[in-house]
Amino acid sequence: ADLAEAFEVKNRTSLHRYITLLTQSLVHRETNDREHSEFREAVIRIDTRIEEGFKRMDERFEAMQRSMDERFEAMHRSMDERFEAMHRSMDERFEAMQRSMDERFEAMQRSMDERFGTVQRSMDERFTSVDRRFTMMFSFMSIGFVALATLITVFQLIG
Repeated sequence: ADLAEAFEVKNRTSLHRYITLLTQSLVHRETNDREHSEFREAVIRIDTRIEEGFKRMDERFEAMQRSMDERFEAMHRSMDERFEAMHRSMDERFEAMQRSMDERFEAMQRSMDERFGTVQRSMDERFTSVDRRFTMMFSFMSIGFVALATLITVFQLIG
C-alpha cells in the first residue's frame, strides 16, 4: 500500500505481481545466500577434514619411515655385529693355527737339535775313540821304534 501511494499506479494487479516477484526474489535470494553459506561451511568442514586426513597420513608415513629407519639401523647393527663376530672368529682361528704351527715348528726344532746333539756326541765319541787308538798306536809304535833302535844299538855294540 505504501508503494502504491508513493508512485502513480496504473495497474494494481501488475503492482501486486511486481511486489510478489520482488518478495519472492528477495526470499529466493535469502535462501540462496543461506544455502551458499551452508555450502561454504560444508566445503570448509570438508577441507578441514581433508587437511586432518592428510595430516594423519603424513604422521603415519613419518611413523612408517621412522619404523623403517629403525629396522634398517637394527639390521645394519646386526650385520656389523655378525661381521665383527666372524672377524673375531677368523682372527682366533688364525691365531690358533699360528700357535699350532709355532708349536709344531718348535717341537721339530727341538727334535732336530736333539738328533743333531746325539749325532754330534756320537761323532765326538768316535773321534775320541779313534784319537785314543791313534794315541795308543803311536805310543806302541814309539815304544817299538825305541825298542828296535835299542836292539839295533845293542847288536851293533855286540857285534
